[in-house]
Amino acid sequence: MDAAAFGALDLPGSSQTAGAELRIRAFKFVQHGKEARMCGRMLFAALALLVAPVAAFAQGPAPSEVEQIARAYMQAYSEANWDGMSPYMGNDYVLIDRTNPDPDFQPEHRGREAALQMLRTFGRDQGVIQLGFEFPTVFESNDIVVFAGFVNVHAAPPGVEYAYRWRGEQVTVLTIHDRHVVRHEDYANYEGAIATRLPRP
Repeated sequence: MDAAAFGALDLPGSSQTAGAELRIRAFKFVQHGKEARMCGRMLFAALALLVAPVAAFAQGPAPSEVEQIARAYMQAYSEANWDGMSPYMGNDYVLIDRTNPDPDFQPEHRGREAALQMLRTFGRDQGVIQLGFEFPTVFESNDIVVFAGFVNVHAAPPGVEYAYRWRGEQVTVLTIHDRHVVRHEDYANYEGAIATRLPRP
């Protein structure tokens, strides 16, 4: 997640309309049976995006202490609670997102304060309400916790008349050391994400 990536969202009505127009055409009703059924399934999926998601992490046997720490950290991250993330960050913390396609994006933020500054700037500039993670797969091994699922950014950028939801596949990998997160790696499917315009809250 970062301000540069979300500042270039392909939203309907924006200057970057190619992808949005394709999605809009895909949802138009057609009268042939097979295409109509496909359209109905796609419309159902789109309507599901309008429901504000809450953080949903897979549940199973009692998690280890390492996994508990990782889950608490990710809960704060999901809620865009940057201050809530801070106590879980180690002194040698690093946040990495090498899947961001923006050539101007800095893929690594080293140190707790540098990472928090980036997150706060992102949250302020994009009007982030929540990241809304859904992680049906969570597992821990050798002090590394893997979360796999989806991100559902809900944001209302300042100065515009709409809000949006940005949904895409995401994997987050956390390394825990001395009961703190020391390495946070985000892997997001930026190219495959879908942006949906919503009324401002």
